[in-house]
Amino acid sequence: MHNNNRSATSAESRNIDAPQVPGKNARASGGPARDHSFPIHPLLIAAFPILSLYANNISEVSSKELWWPLGLAILFSLSLWALFAALTRRMRTSAIAASAIVLVFFSYGHIGNLVPSSWHIAVAPICATGLVLLIAALCLTHGGRRPATVALNIASLGLIAPSSFAIGGRLMHPTIPSRTAKISASGLIYASDERTQDHHSAHRKLQPVSPQRAAEMPDIYYIVLDAHGRTDSLRAFIGCDTSSFVSALEARGFYVPKHSRANYPQTGYCLPSALNMDYLGNLLDKQPSSPDLFGSLRSLVDDNEVACYLSSKGYRYVSIWSGSEISRAETADIMLGDDAPPPSSFAGEVLSLTALDAAPRAKEIELGRATDYADHRAYLQSAFQNLKTVPRLSFPKFVFAHILAPHPPFVFGLYGEAEVPAYPYSDADGSQLLNTHKITKAEYRLGYSAQVAYVDQRILEAVDEIMKRSARQPIIIIQGDHGSRLNVDWESFARTDMREPFSILNAYLVPPIVRAKLYDTITPVNSFRVLLSTMFGANYPLLPDRSYFSLPSAPLHFHDVTNAIGEIPSAAVEW
Repeated sequence: MHNNNRSATSAESRNIDAPQVPGKNARASGGPARDHSFPIHPLLIAAFPILSLYANNISEVSSKELWWPLGLAILFSLSLWALFAALTRRMRTSAIAASAIVLVFFSYGHIGNLVPSSWHIAVAPICATGLVLLIAALCLTHGGRRPATVALNIASLGLIAPSSFAIGGRLMHPTIPSRTAKISASGLIYASDERTQDHHSAHRKLQPVSPQRAAEMPDIYYIVLDAHGRTDSLRAFIGCDTSSFVSALEARGFYVPKHSRANYPQTGYCLPSALNMDYLGNLLDKQPSSPDLFGSLRSLVDDNEVACYLSSKGYRYVSIWSGSEISRAETADIMLGDDAPPPSSFAGEVLSLTALDAAPRAKEIELGRATDYADHRAYLQSAFQNLKTVPRLSFPKFVFAHILAPHPPFVFGLYGEAEVPAYPYSDADGSQLLNTHKITKAEYRLGYSAQVAYVDQRILEAVDEIMKRSARQPIIIIQGDHGSRLNVDWESFARTDMREPFSILNAYLVPPIVRAKLYDTITPVNSFRVLLSTMFGANYPLLPDRSYFSLPSAPLHFHDVTNAIGEIPSAAVEW
């Protein structure tokens, strides 16, 4: 009897890590058994970094970019769990080992950011040694894992809860399939879906016009060069000189204000404000209540007030897209863009957190860097080409072109040669780019200077083609949505030099009656207020020209920094 009890106790000890059999405990206790120690933490810990990164960039990233990194992370965790389970035949122990590896794998980038650069070479050996010791300890000990499993389940649920609540509403907003267009050797061709314009926009109604009236209507181009700073700002902060570009624009008849500023330093805020001729506080108050901030902002860009007003005057809405989700205008009459899907900056940011980013730089092809950056480069090239080709459309048109350059990533050299950044695909800027991807300020200045020179050359070519092929003198507004952001710290107001991100390129080719109403300190929120009121008699009085800054941690907590932005010095800053 004594030996049998000892054998039973040993067997129980050996199997304590195994899952409970349904009904077994119920017979012993007289009631249904509930085992709350089934390990779910490997899946939740794998999901946590993806959900957290997405939640912190919810105003900049489409929900579509979330799924495949999340799926791969969960599959990776399940594979590790299954491997250890096959080797040890201990489910809870295997789950703890898998969670530990996944946690270190996705924390590698954070660990590298926390330690001094001289210690980076030791991060991998220390992490590997710690994991080996932990897994060895798990395999060599035979105690019950039930309390640890329950604790890890609860802790991992607590980890993902805030992010899950933040993004929960996003998935309830379906998108409308976009129409596609492309450039062929014979010129511009496009295909529209079977639905009419009215199904794509709740507000925009295209007013038919007679051929005689159409011939009198100038085409209107709004070209946004992402992160194109003002000449004096770029000279001081980046060390490049764009005065020849400005002079070339002025020689073509453009008015270029010398002290123009942005209303916001983020594209997701700049575009809705400029295209709806109002500040975000007012615009979002009018939107249906939604936790989906990105969806609200993108809707404001897509179905915007300027396009609605011009449609009522007989203009077709043409969108030229360069792959940024925030500016994808699905309600446009024609949407032009590269046929390939845009690269995912979100996926690149996820990759940069992992131990894979510690692979040698020679592995850029395996990690998808070269391909992703080539796709981004193709989008930009297609946008330049579309700008030159779209004048062939014979009807009056409002053309909105958002070109994601000279904003990072820096994929063009001085003469347009291909450049491949040495980190996973990312369109991060400011402190996020410098800290996460470990590029120096000198490298930023070099990359920005080369890319802005090439972008300026291509824009001048496009302007010349537009002016040459237009039946009437076109109206062209060329703006930086915000300036360069080398000295922006996305975690601190105090460490951000507000002069740089708010100093923007702003150039207007407009009739004399409109030019007379422009002024040296105009901001984008007033650009179309001046144009539409003067050209068409619309009632859009000028708003105060203000500049607002917010941190990603509190995206809608706007600080009015208008009076805190100092003058740009003539000498270089912080070299």
